[in-house]
Amino acid sequence: MYTLKQIPEDFVVKETSNVLIGDKGKYLYFKLIKRERNTLEVLTKLADKLHLPEKQFGFAGNKDKHAVTEQVCSVLGASREKLLSVNLDKVNIEFLGYGSKPICLGDLEGNHFGNGLFFRKAGFYS
Repeated sequence: MYTLKQIPEDFVVKETSNVLIGDKGKYLYFKLIKRERNTLEVLTKLADKLHLPEKQFGFAGNKDKHAVTEQVCSVLGASREKLLSVNLDKVNIEFLGYGSKPICLGDLEGNHFGNGLFFRKAGFYS
């Protein structure tokens, strides 16, 4: 018998966003990469560390806690420097750019699911 999902790296979820990212706008867009963390939990911690209300963060959908996931999020009222200076366990943040609207539920083309070995061999995940 085979067990496909023994560790979080065995299950990878990569979101494909449909949000237009540019150089200007009041919303900052970032890629949230997390391992064994719930999206809402991470955004709540970010809001606390940045001294912002949780409602200033946006995301297109909650991702599996028992996986390695990537998704695009938005925040209003945070600078690039402050956002990137936040350290959370099992979380990486990458700055993407700016835009004129928050990311809302459903603002995505879809999710790509796979096992970590597939994504590592294809060069998507290291």
